[in-house]
Amino acid sequence: MLHKALIVYGKEMLMMRRDRRLTIGVTVTSLIVMPALMGFLGRMTTTPGEAFAPTAVLVTVASPFVDAVIQDDSTLFRIPTATAESYPSPVTISGSPRTLLIQTDRTRTHRWEAARRIETALLDAKRAFARDRLRRLGISPDEIDPFEVQLLDTSSAGSRGTALLGTLVPYLVIVLLVANAIRAVYVAVGEKEKNTLGSLLVSQVPREAIVIGKNLAISTFAVIASLLLVTGMVLFANLGFTIAGDALGAVAFSLNLAQTAQLVINIGCLALVISSVVMVLGTLARTQREAGAYTAPLLFLAVFLAIFSFSDATFPWSVYAIPILGNAVAMKSTIIEGTAFPQLGVTLASNTAVFAVLVFVSVAMYRRETVLFRR
Repeated sequence: MLHKALIVYGKEMLMMRRDRRLTIGVTVTSLIVMPALMGFLGRMTTTPGEAFAPTAVLVTVASPFVDAVIQDDSTLFRIPTATAESYPSPVTISGSPRTLLIQTDRTRTHRWEAARRIETALLDAKRAFARDRLRRLGISPDEIDPFEVQLLDTSSAGSRGTALLGTLVPYLVIVLLVANAIRAVYVAVGEKEKNTLGSLLVSQVPREAIVIGKNLAISTFAVIASLLLVTGMVLFANLGFTIAGDALGAVAFSLNLAQTAQLVINIGCLALVISSVVMVLGTLARTQREAGAYTAPLLFLAVFLAIFSFSDATFPWSVYAIPILGNAVAMKSTIIEGTAFPQLGVTLASNTAVFAVLVFVSVAMYRRETVLFRR
């Protein structure tokens, strides 16, 4: 049976390979477009021209410290109170000389950053004024301010890259894997539309071999796209084009052989589960359009479960037995901690069991010609 399943698998892979637009589209999207898009999103907070535009500041309190700060910062300009209505949502400094209130809209990033700069500059001016007064009184500022506290980041470029990779890659890999498995649903439903399924069913190929061969074809298509995404993310990040932008500083991504092997096994097992779900839904459908309606909730479910890879929580063992969710957190453990065993073992056992059940369901459906040929 295995030999005949491989024959079906080869036939389906050949059909997908002949679809050049699909092959090229998946390759370019996974290897270049998605990693580049993540890089652009990470740099959006630093590259827009609006971030470099001068920021309007409305001052309604008399303070020499405020005047000095605005004068020293070339990105700020003071607006008269009479014309304040001409400037929507400016940074406003109000209150009293003893209590300065800085107000602005936090959703406007460049204005919020300007307000933060004003706050820092005013605090520095206050400390400098106090130290100068103490010196004039013959008092050492160190007696009033005996020590300073500094928070230093001891992470390396490699650890920052590992943290970012472990958070982002599981989510993107799973979503892209599910999306591409759904794109390959025509492997399950295409022969119905072409009226070629009958000739396959009357051949000497067992129904089990047909189901397994088609499952492997969908899985291979999805796994290749996911691995291309991981490769693209690593390459782009090491070229300095990363979603982190300047927030994390320099980052570096690397995966050793053991991590790579764990990721490939994890992605491969998840692909078998997803392909078997797609196979069941595609078998139920009469057309590719109908199959698309059936498989759409699967993508939403994958997005919901994969997003838990962003959490820093410690998950119980039972979570690793949930397909997609367990794969996501196991991937994160593999990348950040270097290993996911024995949690990965729980995930793989769960994936294998679910795959076996769904293959059994698909085979049972293939034995019901009323399902396969219904219109």
